Amino acid sequence: MIYKTQIVIDPLVEEAYQEGMHELNEFWGINWVENTPDVYIVGSRSEIDQIKGKGTSDQLVGWSKNRNIFVLEYLAKKGKNSLGEICLCPLFPSEFHI
Repeated sequence: MIYKTQIVIDPLVEEAYQEGMHELNEFWGINWVENTPDVYIVGSRSEIDQIKGKGTSDQLVGWSKNRNIFVLEYLAKKGKNSLGEICLCPLFPSEFHI
């Protein structure tokens, strides 16, 4: 499959990413600064399905593969779940197991 990407500056995603890296470094007592994961913001559920090669449930809002983290765009834009809580910060540390 062929993908077209665009580099974006998103302060909410950047803040969540940096916080996730900080939590990971603190937990493991490391300073991971080289070859850190890249983040891809996926535009829609149908794009997730195409990337994954199958239908996915609404619960899948982010995942990692190799050195890449994928997050659903609406989550990256809104940054909050139905309870009004910030969602991205917990997502990144859980996907940093790469």
